[in-house]
Parts: sequence; structure tokens; C-alpha cells
Amino acid sequence: MVLLAADGSTVSLPKSEALKREFGMASNQQEGMENATARVSILYDVLNDIVLKDILHPLFVSEETVLPECLSGLSLDDKLLLFDRGYPSY
Repeated sequence: MVLLAADGSTVSLPKSEALKREFGMASNQQEGMENATARVSILYDVLNDIVLKDILHPLFVSEETVLPECLSGLSLDDKLLLFDRGYPSY
């Protein structure tokens, strides 16, 4: 089987009003500044050490929401998928 892991994180973007509008903002509690920030979702082949798909999306969109896009076009027949506790499932 192919062992895949999915997770998400946030990434700071260059200072730009257009990027703030497109991706959203996060504030820095130490400086009180609002920076353009995006969320990234990644589907990773653990055993072969490669990223199969990554998606940069707005901060207000959850990683669970873009998971179907990460898995689209991928046959899951021989795959074991690992998710952290942020992905609800049975």
C-alpha cells in the first residue's frame, strides 16, 4: 500500500493589499500588525518522501474543505490515508 498523509498549515505572504483581499489576514500579537496570510493543504507520500498535491487557498477556508480537491483524480484503491485530529471521520 501507498501511505499518504494530509495536513494543512498557514503561510505568511508578501505585504500587499491585493494579497490581503485575496487570501485574508492574520494579526501578529506581538506587533499588532495584520499580514496577508494563506492556508496551504498538502497531500504527502510518506514512504517516497514526495508531495503529491498542494493547494494554496484563503485563510478562511478550512483544510477539510479543500481535501476533496487534494484527492481528486487519485485512485484510492491501494492507499492508506493518514489525517490529524482536525479531519473528522469514523
